[in-house]
Amino acid sequence: MAKKFVKFFFKLALRISLIAGCAAAIAFLAERIDEIKAKGKKVVHKPFGIYERFIKRPLDCFLATGAFIVFSPILLVLTIVGAIKMGGNPFFTQERPGKNEKIFELIKFRTMTNKKDENGELLPSNDRLTSYGKKLRSRICEQHQF
Repeated sequence: MAKKFVKFFFKLALRISLIAGCAAAIAFLAERIDEIKAKGKKVVHKPFGIYERFIKRPLDCFLATGAFIVFSPILLVLTIVGAIKMGGNPFFTQERPGKNEKIFELIKFRTMTNKKDENGELLPSNDRLTSYGKKLRSRICEQHQF
């Protein structure tokens, strides 16, 4: 019992230190970028080298294609079930800023309805979240955290 307890707290301490280290690094980089922008300079990626051009980029594309092929049956089932449960379009789209502040359209599986009150305003999130959406959020969306 004591071994499990020590092991648990060791893992917890390790995770906390990793999170703190990542947070510190992100804060440092954000400050550095703000300093550069304040001087009027543009933050630009260095030209791609041999590694990025001939190894990293093709490997990223190959792995992304493989993951899409492997997970496409799951995505197809989620699309069909979402269309049935939501009564229409199973996707939610949103515009977000990307690299160099270029706007791109993000596509997600919809988990909420578009129910509105008598004034025409959307209801609070808790009222619009469906049972399908709760399951999708808890089982699928949060798996990347493990």
